Amino acid sequence: MNKNTLKVGDAIYATDRNRIINVYKVIRLTTTQAVCDGQRFRIEYGKTGWVDIIGKRSSFSTKSYHIGTPELHKRYMRQQAIDTLSFIKYNELPDEIIFSLVRILKQQS
Repeated sequence: MNKNTLKVGDAIYATDRNRIINVYKVIRLTTTQAVCDGQRFRIEYGKTGWVDIIGKRSSFSTKSYHIGTPELHKRYMRQQAIDTLSFIKYNELPDEIIFSLVRILKQQS
């Protein structure tokens, strides 16, 4: 996606302390706002492109909002995969799956 355009269906990523905490899908656009499910964002097009939430917000908030890019999407997918792996109860998995995982991990290192 071009950093200086936003279209219906694009994503807005909410980050907090460098972790993606939510992804909003744009459902409607005006000249200055992007409307998502339950959230409206002010759009500012600069060098990197950023958006800001409309309405009351704490001045101490560490959240930021970014127009979706392939890099952000890849980072989000990686974060989701790592989160999924962290919640697996490995001692409940069958031996063949454990050995397959070990084999794959050894090939990558």
